[in-house]
Amino acid sequence: MSDLFYHYTSIETFYKMLDESLKYSKESGVLQLLIRATHCDFLNDQTEGKLFKQCLRRDLKAYADKQKHPLAEEDLAIFDTLYEVNDAFVISLSELGDSLDMWRAYGGNGKGVCLGFNLSPTKPRVDDDGVGHMSETIDIVKCQYFHPSSTIEESLVANVYDRLINTKLDTIAKAGHIVDGFRYGLTYKHEAYKSEKEYRLIKSKLPYDKDIKFYEGTLKPYINYPIDIKRLKRVVVGPCLNPDEMKSKVTAIMRYKGLIGVKVVTSEIPYRG
Repeated sequence: MSDLFYHYTSIETFYKMLDESLKYSKESGVLQLLIRATHCDFLNDQTEGKLFKQCLRRDLKAYADKQKHPLAEEDLAIFDTLYEVNDAFVISLSELGDSLDMWRAYGGNGKGVCLGFNLSPTKPRVDDDGVGHMSETIDIVKCQYFHPSSTIEESLVANVYDRLINTKLDTIAKAGHIVDGFRYGLTYKHEAYKSEKEYRLIKSKLPYDKDIKFYEGTLKPYINYPIDIKRLKRVVVGPCLNPDEMKSKVTAIMRYKGLIGVKVVTSEIPYRG
């Protein structure tokens, strides 16, 4: 597998990202690209989260019966309530840098671009001007693909069960222990999407967090996730009608925005009109 993880987007969104979402961070001292992370309830796959919840709820009940301690209606009500308040935001990435299926679904039907990021941990460093930078680790999680009839990993089921049954806490306190299990569920996807080879960046926020914004028109909640622009190593131009011309345009836009040294290439997939 490559060291790069890829994010597909339309050419319009890419231009808007460069025009509006390149921000200098005073805190980290680096130029950052702000990428929108969408709320987990509003992702493209309509089964997101819901499928995992159904399977986890089913497996929790089966596990509880096996432990000879069936779940009470109160426990199931707490489970349902906590799942509904899971405020996590997601950026979808792929290990595939030039996939026809991905171009069609997320890359403007081939007229967009694919951004390749190196998300490996960085080491502490000092710039030429003497400014120090801390090490940075980005938590990226590989998606797991499963059929609705499959069972959830028993260790996860056991952990959620233990929190529901054995932890003597009120509902709010239990939430802090259980939500991590639900976030883990955001890496479970229907096996029909297996070809996407997806990875995810997941960030949790409180419902009233001032960083939460809403897409115009659809009102879907999102947050801006900052990524050091130096992590952008490659831009792939989709299999469009005039890929070389588009490559020149993309290169020019990036140069005007001060992004020098990022490799721009064209898709190896032949154009189909």
